[in-house]
This record gives sequence, C-alpha cells and structure tokens, in this order.
Amino acid sequence: MRTTGVTVTTLMPGPIETGFAAAGHLMATKLFAPGTGADPAVIAKAGYAGMLQGKLNVVAGLPWWMQATAKTYPILPKRLVLKVVEQLQRVQK
Repeated sequence: MRTTGVTVTTLMPGPIETGFAAAGHLMATKLFAPGTGADPAVIAKAGYAGMLQGKLNVVAGLPWWMQATAKTYPILPKRLVLKVVEQLQRVQK
C-alpha cells in the first residue's frame, strides 16, 4: 500500500460512554463500570490526530497503566490476553 498513498491507523480505545454498555447489560463489569468510560469526542479526536500523524496504532481513553498493558497485548500469548479480557468483562457480584 505504500505506493498507493493509503495508510492505516488502528484506534484502540478503552470503554467509551456511548450507551452500548447499558444496552448490553455490561454496567456490572470492571471494564464498563459507571464512570470508567471516556468521552467519544475525545477518542475520535485522538484517533484523527494519530491518523494525520501517520501513526499505526492509537491507544486512547485509557488510564496510563491500562495504556501500558494494552501495548503489550500484541506480544503476549493470546490465551493470556483473553483471560485478562474475560476478567474485565465478568459481571461483578
């Protein structure tokens, strides 16, 4: 694609306040607990800015410690990543 001028930027947001979590009954999970979601406009601006800068990956809407963790996912065993995601999405009792 380099010769075409087409670029790709992957936007990797954390939870976003869109109503999706409420509609999917996910508000009782660690990932989508009330107050954990980011503003959709902030995420969109970060993704757009990253695209204009030619970034391959843009991680947005996560606290610093989650950003650091998310950046390691590509090199971690997929089963481990799935376990972490499962724990974040499990309904809390």
